[in-house]
Amino acid sequence: MAADEAGPRGQTYETGLYGPALAHIGHFPLALPGTHGYTWAVVNLRDFSWEWAFRPLSFCFSGRPNVKQAAKHPVVERIEGEVEQTLRDFGYELVQIKFGGPPGNQTLSVYMDTPGGVTTNDCQYMTERLSVLLDVLDPISGSYHLLVSSPGINRPLTRDEDFARFAGRRAAVTTRDAEGKRATVRGSLQGLEDGQVVLQVGEQVERLPLDEVEQAHLVHEWPDETETSAK
Repeated sequence: MAADEAGPRGQTYETGLYGPALAHIGHFPLALPGTHGYTWAVVNLRDFSWEWAFRPLSFCFSGRPNVKQAAKHPVVERIEGEVEQTLRDFGYELVQIKFGGPPGNQTLSVYMDTPGGVTTNDCQYMTERLSVLLDVLDPISGSYHLLVSSPGINRPLTRDEDFARFAGRRAAVTTRDAEGKRATVRGSLQGLEDGQVVLQVGEQVERLPLDEVEQAHLVHEWPDETETSAK
């Protein structure tokens, strides 16, 4: 873990080779467990004063085809379209929004990406802009934390188009059938055909109905230890 680096307005950044890069802002930084492959920034919205605003709100709520997921929290439903539009305006893609935690210590997590990946500076940049947006929308009563992060190395697949976009990568896909039975299949993602997610699992090809997919994510392939030590 590298030494902390001083940032603007009294912020500090903690960086590491594989661990997260975490920005502490305000008097109450959010303590999060180290998670490989993540880059994030955290701000306590009730503890930070803003001296500027970045643009008028457009109140545009987007509709996009999603993989079937559990019901979204009302806070996520309310802000998702505006957050997605704001990220797009600045050149980022919204991957996922989550909200939860105990009262008084709730966290709104925004996961974003770009084709070239996301850095600590990207997370800090969008933390400031999304904070202004959320101050105006005011979707949550009381104090809460905003976490802006990369999706990590095991990136969630949240859109139908992701299955084609990441074809050739290893993925884990969890399905739930009409009887409520869950099953997870891991293999090489081959794309989306005729409403089915196609995975190469060894010598077999698995076809999973898209309307039964509950969640899916990429599976990072770590270098083989034997090959690495031989180099």
